[in-house]
Amino acid sequence: MKLKLALVTVFLLTLTLVSLYILKPRVLMPKPPQVATPEPPAANQFAPITLHTVQLDAADTQLIFGAGTKLYGVKLNGSEPVELADMGTVITSVTKQVTDATISVTTNSTTWWQLNPTDNTPQLLSPGGRLAQGIYTLEKPDGTAVISKITPDGTPAQELFRLTRKPLQRQVCEAGDTCTELFYPLIWSASFDGSYLLSLPTKGGGLGEQALVLSSNGTTSYKLPFKWYVTTAIWLDTNKLLTTDPSATPASRILTLKPDGTLASTALPAGVIRGSYKQNYLSPSRRYLITVDAQTIYLVDMETRTSTPIDTGEEIQNVAWNAASTVVMYKKLVYDTAYINVYQVSTGKKFTAASLPRGGKDAAGINNYARANTSFTLR
Repeated sequence: MKLKLALVTVFLLTLTLVSLYILKPRVLMPKPPQVATPEPPAANQFAPITLHTVQLDAADTQLIFGAGTKLYGVKLNGSEPVELADMGTVITSVTKQVTDATISVTTNSTTWWQLNPTDNTPQLLSPGGRLAQGIYTLEKPDGTAVISKITPDGTPAQELFRLTRKPLQRQVCEAGDTCTELFYPLIWSASFDGSYLLSLPTKGGGLGEQALVLSSNGTTSYKLPFKWYVTTAIWLDTNKLLTTDPSATPASRILTLKPDGTLASTALPAGVIRGSYKQNYLSPSRRYLITVDAQTIYLVDMETRTSTPIDTGEEIQNVAWNAASTVVMYKKLVYDTAYINVYQVSTGKKFTAASLPRGGKDAAGINNYARANTSFTLR
C-alpha cells in the first residue's frame, strides 16, 4: 500500500513539474533581419561608352555616336538613345562632312549615310570605299589637269574646268638650279556657294607651298599672301577667308576676294584668334568659331571680335556644331578618360554627354577603345 502511494505521489509531482515548464512564460528571440539580395548593376549596352543625361533646351539637337555595330542618336533634352542603324561590323568613326552635313560612318569598309533631316533615320548613299565629297585634280598625260568634283552618292565625278599649265612652284631641295618645280594643287576647298576654290597643302603640311584661289570656272586666280605649313586658312563666307600665321604681324586677318582678281585685307585685333582651327570649327551660321590654344578651347564671336575660354583639357578634338549654331560638341582628354562635352552658346553652360576610356584593348584583345573615341558628332 505504501509503495502504491509513493508511485502515485511521484507521478503527480512529475506531472506538476511538466505542467509548470510548459506554462512558463517565455521571452521570444527576434528573427534575424532579412537581407535583400542586391540587384546586379545594369549592363552598359554602349560599352565602353558611358552616356550621361544632358538637360538642354535643344530638342532639335542630336548627338550621333557608334557603339559596337550600331549607330545611335540621342537628343540633348534627357531623351533615351534611339537606334538609327546596324552597320553589321564594328563602327570605328562617325564624322560629319563640312560642306553638306553628310554623316559618314566608317567600319571595316567605308559606308556613307545621309541622316534624314525630318526623322533622323539614315539613308544609304554609297557603300564601300568611296572618297568623301570634295574637289580634286587629275593630271593628264598631255600635261593638262582636270579639276573635278566628287560626291558620295555614286554618280560620276563632275568636271568643273581644266588647267593647261601648272600654276604653282615649290622647292624640292635646298640649293641648285633644279631645286624648284611647277605643280598642280591636288585637292581644293570650295567656298560656301562653290564660287571659289582654295588650294590645300599636300601631305606633310605643304612646306613652302604657295596658297592659291581659283574661281570655280578657272578664269580668275588669286595668289594669296602666304605659304602653307605654318599658316591656317578657312572660308568665312562666299568670298572671304580667315588666315592666321603666328609668325606674321598681324597674325590673323580676313582676305576678301574681289571680282577683278585683287584682294582686300582686314587685320584682326591681337588675341581674338588664339591657337589653331579648322573649317568645321566654324558654326553653320558663320558667326562663331572654335579655336584651340594648347589645352584651352575658345569660342570666338566673329561679329563682336571677342574670344571666350570655355574649357580646358590635355587635348581638344572632334569639334562639331548643331545645325542651329546654338550648341557645339568637342572631345577632351583628361588622364585616362575621354569626355564628350557639349557647350550651349546662349547660356555659357557645358555638360558631359558621354565618357569612355582613353585607350586600351577590349576582351578580344582589339584596340577598339581608342577608335571609339572618335565615334561622335553633333547634328
